[in-house]
Amino acid sequence: MRAHDPVLLGRTGLTVSRLGLGLASIGGLFRPVPQGQALETVRRARELGIRLFDTAPGYGYGLSETRTGTALRDEPRDAYVLCTKVGRLVEPGGPDTRPIWADPPRTAERAWTTPMPESCDRWRGAWTGWV
Repeated sequence: MRAHDPVLLGRTGLTVSRLGLGLASIGGLFRPVPQGQALETVRRARELGIRLFDTAPGYGYGLSETRTGTALRDEPRDAYVLCTKVGRLVEPGGPDTRPIWADPPRTAERAWTTPMPESCDRWRGAWTGWV
């Protein structure tokens, strides 16, 4: 069993690597991470065969989503699975610790305006589970 072995993601029909990369850290959740290091982390994971990436608007107040989109921009869209969350609205000037809850369409619309790829494969509602 290897980390990059393909497996099905539950009943979604999506094929992912056995190991995924959670991207809270590249948004600076634990400590500041330089832009170059953040992009290199995501790109190196792809080189090593990682196909599953998980981000969220709360990871660095949108910074993780922005960096993920930048790092994966030139990858073929079918080469990876991207997950994010909805239910927390990131607004300019707000701290990422402020609990800002909004309806799913409004938070999904916000996700489309980040420099992430054109679509996410999985959306997780912070209040209910997988959408």
